[in-house]
Amino acid sequence: MIFFCDPTGTLEGRMFYSVQGDEMARYGEPIFRRLVHQGILWAVHRM
Repeated sequence: MIFFCDPTGTLEGRMFYSVQGDEMARYGEPIFRRLVHQGILWAVHRM
Protein backbone atom coordinates (compact mmCIF):
# COMPACT_ATOMS: atom_id res chain seq x y z
CA MET A 1 0.00 0.00 0.00
CA ILE A 2 1.27 3.45 -0.89
CA PHE A 3 -0.26 6.50 0.73
CA PHE A 4 0.32 10.16 -0.01
CA CYS A 5 -1.07 12.86 2.28
CA ASP A 6 -1.37 16.42 1.05
CA PRO A 7 0.89 18.56 3.29
CA THR A 8 -1.32 21.64 2.78
CA GLY A 9 -3.63 20.44 5.54
CA THR A 10 -6.66 19.92 3.32
CA LEU A 11 -6.91 16.29 4.48
CA GLU A 12 -6.92 15.18 0.88
CA GLY A 13 -4.66 12.40 -0.28
CA ARG A 14 -4.41 9.32 -2.44
CA MET A 15 -3.92 5.69 -1.59
CA PHE A 16 -2.71 3.02 -3.99
CA TYR A 17 -3.30 -0.61 -3.06
CA SER A 18 -2.51 -3.81 -4.95
CA VAL A 19 -3.55 -7.36 -4.15
CA GLN A 20 -0.89 -8.88 -6.38
CA GLY A 21 0.71 -10.74 -3.50
CA ASP A 22 3.46 -10.32 -0.97
CA GLU A 23 5.93 -13.01 -1.99
CA MET A 24 9.50 -11.78 -2.41
CA ALA A 25 9.72 -13.38 -5.86
CA ARG A 26 6.89 -11.12 -7.03
CA TYR A 27 9.07 -8.01 -6.58
CA GLY A 28 11.47 -9.26 -9.24
CA GLU A 29 8.77 -9.44 -11.93
CA PRO A 30 8.97 -6.49 -14.35
CA ILE A 31 5.19 -6.17 -14.64
CA PHE A 32 4.76 -5.97 -10.86
CA ARG A 33 7.62 -3.48 -10.50
CA ARG A 34 6.03 -1.29 -13.17
CA LEU A 35 2.67 -1.48 -11.37
CA VAL A 36 4.26 -0.35 -8.10
CA HIS A 37 6.25 2.41 -9.84
CA GLN A 38 3.17 3.78 -11.59
CA GLY A 39 1.21 3.52 -8.33
CA ILE A 40 3.81 5.67 -6.58
CA LEU A 41 3.73 8.25 -9.38
CA TRP A 42 -0.07 8.37 -9.28
CA ALA A 43 -0.15 8.66 -5.48
CA VAL A 44 2.13 11.70 -5.52
CA HIS A 45 0.21 13.34 -8.41
CA ARG A 46 3.00 12.84 -10.93
CA MET A 47 0.93 10.81 -13.38
